[in-house]
Amino acid sequence: MPFYDFDNRAEFPIVSPNHPFNAPFGGVLFNQIDANPNNTSPAPGVISRTQPRINQRRPDPNYSNVVRIANGSWSYYHALQANVQKKYSNGLWFDVAYTWSKATDTGSEATAPGAGETNAVVARPLGGRSNKALSRFDTRHRLTITYSYLLPFFAKPGDSVASHLLTETLGGWQLSGVTTFASGNPFTVFSNFDVNADGIGGDRPDLVNPSLLTTRSIDNGRAVAPVTVTCSGGFTQAVTTVSQLQLPCAAFGTAFRPGTANIGTLGRNTFFMHGINNWNIALAKRFRVRETQSLHFRAEYYNVFNRVQFGLPSTTLELTTFGRITTQRNAARFAQMALRYIF
Repeated sequence: MPFYDFDNRAEFPIVSPNHPFNAPFGGVLFNQIDANPNNTSPAPGVISRTQPRINQRRPDPNYSNVVRIANGSWSYYHALQANVQKKYSNGLWFDVAYTWSKATDTGSEATAPGAGETNAVVARPLGGRSNKALSRFDTRHRLTITYSYLLPFFAKPGDSVASHLLTETLGGWQLSGVTTFASGNPFTVFSNFDVNADGIGGDRPDLVNPSLLTTRSIDNGRAVAPVTVTCSGGFTQAVTTVSQLQLPCAAFGTAFRPGTANIGTLGRNTFFMHGINNWNIALAKRFRVRETQSLHFRAEYYNVFNRVQFGLPSTTLELTTFGRITTQRNAARFAQMALRYIF
């Protein structure tokens, strides 16, 4: 598993190197934060949220961010796995597989750090330890049931012609399928700006009020009546989905704290997506036409109960879409039928 880090980050505090790129800030000590975070022209040695003077605070002004990739990540996987299988008898066969697991690592998201659904940025001087958390693919519980059952109705014909007709049409149907239940995968909430002013996005915010979180699982994306919520930083957000009420922006804070060692108190992959509850079934029957000829019918239904499995919500704090779910992980109910003549 590759380990991604950035060198030549903007440091704070730092004496700006003497370089043509840094004029007139060469030799200036950057160690102060402007009282006005929106000041676009702070004094020499002072930075603000809107004017962090990233390039003037790099150790080597000749370069921007230097991406460093190494096989330095680590991961652990622990699991209890159980399996129960019934051999075929009396028309019934099934296999039940259950896994209770926990996967942790220092980065298993997209191939490079940054905002969005990618890995959180590594903080200095902790290195990879700052990203130690559940893996993006962690699935705490997973239950898979595979089954096949020859329905016993009208299995044996009687003496009458009507009985034989019922047996041929309504008997001999086989029901099979795969049912899956699984916990949702974790995800990370990101800040919308460079919190520690090091020139790298993908910073995490602070968790300032955990009591506002009604749940850590985003499992309901249905629309509700619009509600305006005031978030940290003074911006407002129009809440239009239940998922946003479960993940309110007011629970988080985004203080401007320059310095490569500064990261938010919110951990990586601390919230969970919607879990899986999916049923795929098939119904099949063989109709005998002649001794060497038969007609096979098969109907397959995917997501037969048409359950929605909500996708990843918007995870970037301070956006009006924060917490909003606009996608789903699975497809809508789908059915297909096949008829095959064998001779």
